[in-house]
Amino acid sequence: MPQDQVHAASRMIGIQWGRALAATAVVVTHAISHPFASAPGASHLLGRVGVTLFFVISGYIMVVTTGPGRFSALDFMRRRLLRIAPLYYIATAVTVAGVLLAPWAFKQTSFDLKHLVLSLLFLPAYAPSGEINPVMKLGWTLNYEMFFYVAFALLSGLAALKRAIVLSVAFGALILAGLTMEFQSPALIFYTRIDTLAFVGGVWLAVATQGQPRLLSRKMMLTLATFAVALLTMIAATYNRHDTNPMVQVGIITACVAAVGVLALGTRPLERHVPETAAVLGDASYAIYLFHLFGVAAVTVAMRKLAPPDFLVLGMVLAAIAGMVGGLVIYWLIDRPLDRSLRRWSRIGPTRPLSVEPITP
Repeated sequence: MPQDQVHAASRMIGIQWGRALAATAVVVTHAISHPFASAPGASHLLGRVGVTLFFVISGYIMVVTTGPGRFSALDFMRRRLLRIAPLYYIATAVTVAGVLLAPWAFKQTSFDLKHLVLSLLFLPAYAPSGEINPVMKLGWTLNYEMFFYVAFALLSGLAALKRAIVLSVAFGALILAGLTMEFQSPALIFYTRIDTLAFVGGVWLAVATQGQPRLLSRKMMLTLATFAVALLTMIAATYNRHDTNPMVQVGIITACVAAVGVLALGTRPLERHVPETAAVLGDASYAIYLFHLFGVAAVTVAMRKLAPPDFLVLGMVLAAIAGMVGGLVIYWLIDRPLDRSLRRWSRIGPTRPLSVEPITP
């Protein structure tokens, strides 16, 4: 493997750790909030950070895996759809089956045919409840992911730097419109939110460090990590009062970009000291994200019926473990073999210029 690919593949090990952290953050948040709706704001912040970290990583790896020049938009979208859609459709089918066969267990989930179709097309739509959510509610992040992929693919004829500039201007204009105008369309409401800035942050991080063989010094790594932790701590201190302030999300994105910088460029010396479990959790992060709520909900319901209220904390711990384990089982039994079969069927080989295929979210 050429030297630049070795460095890039090494960066992806750190990125896998980032995915593992992001997935764990989301699972822990739901394990706390599912039985404890009035949980402290810091727990909700943890899940928000996890999702934002996923978005920054996505922006980063799309640049790294497509290289500094032009790429095939058709091939790019084919890879993304084959990676994202099948498991999401399975998760949606499980949700639909649950609503139809056990409505008592899915009291907060409802849908009609139009809503289901739009969900499968990754298009934001009003649910019968009035919320802008797909049938499988966790799929809201995939609506953002697919929007970013389409925008990224449309700019495939540009070099990475020019692509980053155009994306920044386009997404910035949408965010500005969302801050200054009131929309009724679910698509306009959804796509003008500040969340898309996380993808831009990841894109610029990749552009700034592309072709960079040098790793971060220990001092720089420590500085960036300290900055990220300090910034998130400051946000957590006042999160309950300012959670809807756009600058809070800007701060979260900034911290996540710094964290991804550390993971991508500063973790190589640590690789031999970190158990392989962390990388496996990164590989399985998509399955964990999509399916963890089923395990979390099952354990939460069981604990409510079988254990006294004093066991609330234990229930949360067991729910988080069930969510992680359930996602890992789905990864090994369904996601991994399905992905390999689809690759063989579609004749998709390893991603170039890297030997590591990006996994979303």
